[in-house]
Amino acid sequence: MPSSQILPWLWIGDEYSASAPEVHAFMHVLNITVEVEKCSSLGVGVTFQRFPIFDYGGDKQQELMFNFFGDACSVIDQGVASEKPVLVHCVEGKQRSCAVVAAYLIHAMGMTAAQAREYIVKKRPEAFDCGAHVNFAPALERWEKTSRSASASEEKEKQLPGGSSSRSKSAKLKKKADPTKNAVRKR
Repeated sequence: MPSSQILPWLWIGDEYSASAPEVHAFMHVLNITVEVEKCSSLGVGVTFQRFPIFDYGGDKQQELMFNFFGDACSVIDQGVASEKPVLVHCVEGKQRSCAVVAAYLIHAMGMTAAQAREYIVKKRPEAFDCGAHVNFAPALERWEKTSRSASASEEKEKQLPGGSSSRSKSAKLKKKADPTKNAVRKR
């Protein structure tokens, strides 16, 4: 199945999406698989990172996925900053890659885990087994709580005398992201 554009610079795909990088000129590729090696057809200058995570959501895989979310968000942030397309893929583009992109939406757009999942399913209907099952729901819910705690701490720090008055990186991303941000941030 083809890759799906989630945000202007962020795509979800399957293992074959990475083998045709010229289609969207991906400059950053995140491979969230144990099964798929680095694609030999990646272009010059493409940043490739592989995070070997199995597709089932056992405790060990939940922990690995949760621990990977921060690194994945950093790579995606680099793509955003450079305005270069980022592909996040797994074997079928239905679970692992979708969970990573959901974590990014929580991180950068301030969505809840449920909002991120719903948004991704609208953009990629086959995601999370057509919205019926999320293998990494516990990791996403934990990521949401951690992200909210970090945001609350940043806000408290800004309110202290001498606190930072500049906008946080996440706030900058929210503004830069795309015009659909208003549609997805309903609370």
